[in-house]
Amino acid sequence: MDSKTQEGIQWPVYVPQEKRTEDEAGIDAILSPEHSRPGYYTTLAPRSALEIAIDLAEKRGNDPINDEKVQEILGVIVKRFSPHYTWRDLNLIDSPRCAPLFMSGALARAFNATDQQLDSHAKKLREASQQRYWQGFSPSLPDTIPELLQECNNASVDRSDDRWVEMDEEKPMSLYKLPATEEDISNLEKRLDTTLPEDFKAFLRVSNGFGGIWNGYFPGPPLHPTEKIDWINPGEYELTFDQLTLPYEVMTHKDIETGKEDFIGSPVFEKVIELAIYTDEADEEAAQP
Repeated sequence: MDSKTQEGIQWPVYVPQEKRTEDEAGIDAILSPEHSRPGYYTTLAPRSALEIAIDLAEKRGNDPINDEKVQEILGVIVKRFSPHYTWRDLNLIDSPRCAPLFMSGALARAFNATDQQLDSHAKKLREASQQRYWQGFSPSLPDTIPELLQECNNASVDRSDDRWVEMDEEKPMSLYKLPATEEDISNLEKRLDTTLPEDFKAFLRVSNGFGGIWNGYFPGPPLHPTEKIDWINPGEYELTFDQLTLPYEVMTHKDIETGKEDFIGSPVFEKVIELAIYTDEADEEAAQP
């Protein structure tokens, strides 16, 4: 796969090399409507387009804050924004070129966000971060899959009232779906041509799919039912591979005689199964087990 970096701009992989020009044509290629639908990992798109627009504005002697093209891109960011996709736009904050624009309040104004709203969001984020930092994860985990799902369901339904109101969505009464049948599970394994882990099959027997689990900040992606689980198509992702994070003991090899440790590194997977993804589509009706 071609490099995503060209003259300082990180280009989304879907932009062909011949269209990677740092001008308005390049911006149009980045923000092409065909790449705005959910499922594409277009994390670099807003950042790349905005960086080019800022550079063009400065070359013309314009203040980027008042530049028409910059404002147009901010409008695109607002239009494409989804509460389920907040992670997709986090790449923006890593850009030194965009930082002065954001610090000016231009993006907040594009969202029509008031100072009071920003202060309220900052307070909630700080409280959630402090709780996660000082308390960490739960010291004791449930022993069984049904108990784990019940805890996730209760925590998500009980603690996420404000977020559902903010997203203008009806709060789910349950994250559970109807259980998968043994035939559903068998057909899935045949279709994937693989054997699923026993704990995952135990999950499917309780709930064939699961609503977005509250992670302390927002709901996670809903887990797919058996009919939607499939191998990832790498052509739709900017990642060229996926890595599995393993414990340090597994990532190193220790020579018994010398005591020397060699770092093995994360295994690289050429095929990855998609179990969940953020989507703007309405979730299926939940069912209590």
